[in-house]
Amino acid sequence: MYKVLAKVLDNRFRNIMKSIIGESQMAFVKNRQKSDSLVIAEDIVHSWKSDKEGGLLVKLDFEKTYNSVDHGFLDSMMEEMGFGSK
Repeated sequence: MYKVLAKVLDNRFRNIMKSIIGESQMAFVKNRQKSDSLVIAEDIVHSWKSDKEGGLLVKLDFEKTYNSVDHGFLDSMMEEMGFGSK
């Protein structure tokens, strides 16, 4: 039963994921890696240094982001996207 449910959810999510997940999202997306973000950031810093341009980098810590879920918000968004209520 678990595998059937997982497959159904996978198929339904697959149809809308491209409209939800932006091109800049690297983690938890098939064929994308978090390390790609690091390479992009290094390229930007290198470009700034070689062109003698200034810039601002901000490092964000997302550790807590993945430790909690606002289930009310998640339920309302899924219902709005057509996944139905509980």
